[in-house]
Amino acid sequence: MNNRVDYFEIGSPNPEASQAFYSGMFGWQIGAPSEAQYRTVDGDAGGLWDTTALGEHPGQSCRCT
Repeated sequence: MNNRVDYFEIGSPNPEASQAFYSGMFGWQIGAPSEAQYRTVDGDAGGLWDTTALGEHPGQSCRCT
């Protein structure tokens, strides 16, 4: 059985740092940001988007380790 992920998205308030981290960690090719500040990952495997416009919500955080 193949457990392939079809598509994923990563939201980040610092997409440049996230791009450097994930491309270095996994060797992902991450494209330049579109007008909507969305970057494709490995062609059409996923996306990285800028969450700056969403603002911060006190008491809420999400970390992936």
